[in-house]
Amino acid sequence: MTRRFRLRPLTPVHIGGKERLAPEDYVLDGDVLVRLKVSSILSALSPELRRSFEREIDAGRLRPAQEIVGNFWRRLPPSERPKFEQYRTRVGEGAREELRQLVARPERSGEVAALPRNPYTGDVVIPGSAIKGAIRTALVSMRVNGEAKEAFERAASNQPNKRARVLEETAFGYRSSATESDPLRLLKVSDASWPAAAVRVDRATLHKLGNGGRENVPIYLERLECRADGVSPPECEVTISLREEAALTPAERCLFRVLFDWDKLFLACGAFFVGRLQAEGHRFEEVRRFAGEWWPSQQEVNTGLLLRVGRYCHFDSLSVDGFREGWNAQRREPIREIGSTRMLCETAGGKRLPFGWVLLEPV
Repeated sequence: MTRRFRLRPLTPVHIGGKERLAPEDYVLDGDVLVRLKVSSILSALSPELRRSFEREIDAGRLRPAQEIVGNFWRRLPPSERPKFEQYRTRVGEGAREELRQLVARPERSGEVAALPRNPYTGDVVIPGSAIKGAIRTALVSMRVNGEAKEAFERAASNQPNKRARVLEETAFGYRSSATESDPLRLLKVSDASWPAAAVRVDRATLHKLGNGGRENVPIYLERLECRADGVSPPECEVTISLREEAALTPAERCLFRVLFDWDKLFLACGAFFVGRLQAEGHRFEEVRRFAGEWWPSQQEVNTGLLLRVGRYCHFDSLSVDGFREGWNAQRREPIREIGSTRMLCETAGGKRLPFGWVLLEPV
């Protein structure tokens, strides 16, 4: 059975690979970051300028190389510029002036973490694997805190150094060497396309309890606009397909020891992620401060899927309830429930918001 959902980010979401925009990859045009088609610009440069660019890059002089590319774009008539642009993204006021100062420095600085994009349209690609991974964590947590709890504790006591693997194998009733028996093979989540116009570049810092408000080193990243921005959400649809027991052949029923239906999927996500959201709000005042502008209602939680996706979701949203075994290196003690740090994204009006909270609303 396939169901359709609208993706509604509640707080900023950054789904990142390792791609970084260096200063020579973009220019700042007012409150907009313009990502350039550097290869197209290099092809259009005069042979002399192209050789100059290559010499500067080879010598590690990035500031002059950046100026060659940026000046070419700036000197173009406005009607010609789009041919040399990949996309445009608004820059939040907290990041704008700092990036201007950083890109003016001679050393390599001013990098911006990029979202995965469709190279032809500039739209953001939200991989279905990010959503499926969140659902998987919730289902594992439900199983090992319910029907599979005793079985896991017995298996883990015999393999103390392989608890993470045993956790999932026990929860889903399969061996990692026999992935054909993994019941989440029956769950498929489509990729989604997020409009390029609904993206911002903002500043994020690590907030630590008890640090007296001292600033940590900021990072700059592209992120999806969200409910807390006070803007109308764009259309972004995700389809989730789940083959339930009635749709399986007799051979498939024998292959999978554990099966899930839609009711269990909704129940698992509700129990796990609502618990994580409440724990985060209780622990961090910064999370509670603007909660009225984005916190999901009880009705939304009851009818949709509350998830946490992307980067900066933190240890407690990526590990199962009751069996967390994180480690606080500074205090030299284990983390059993929730840590003392949160990566917070700065948005308009001085808001500082946690990353990754999304709602999937049934269509």
